[in-house]
Amino acid sequence: TRSSITSTSNTQPLPYWLRMVKTGTSFASFASNDGVVWTQLGATQTLSGFTATNYLAGLSVCSGADGTLCTVNFDNLTINGLSVGGSLGSVTSADIGAVAAAGSWSQASGVYTVTGSGADIWGSADEFRYVWFPVSSSSNCTITARITSQTNTSAWAKAGVMIRETNAAGSRQAMMSATP
Repeated sequence: TRSSITSTSNTQPLPYWLRMVKTGTSFASFASNDGVVWTQLGATQTLSGFTATNYLAGLSVCSGADGTLCTVNFDNLTINGLSVGGSLGSVTSADIGAVAAAGSWSQASGVYTVTGSGADIWGSADEFRYVWFPVSSSSNCTITARITSQTNTSAWAKAGVMIRETNAAGSRQAMMSATP
């Protein structure tokens, strides 16, 4: 059964900070204008069935208009708060789901440039570009990043931080995203 948690902060001035905190099977989303003072958006939620201690933590970009590419620049990416013995693997990236235009990513001087297509991150099958680090042996994780630019391709274009069980299109996931 597919379950997901999405917190979205609409039309914020950039740069804008996002954070997702996983504690066991509970997830909390936070936003900040300065990376110092954080506001929790909504209540902490339990993601039904997400019991994995091996999962993916990374950056997601969806254009909201499949076939159109949305480019987002992220910086200040951190993934921490892992359980004792937990570890991060090497960065990987792929299009998730049946996107109409292939995405890409690059990293230079701490800036991650992610370009993605896709109709949405919602429902039973997601479509977006994902840049992730595999997390091993950790029930806890905090991922934080700052969005410095985002192409306005659609009112429902999304860019954010995400924790997901696998890279399958219908995987359980929790995401904190911003729309243009």
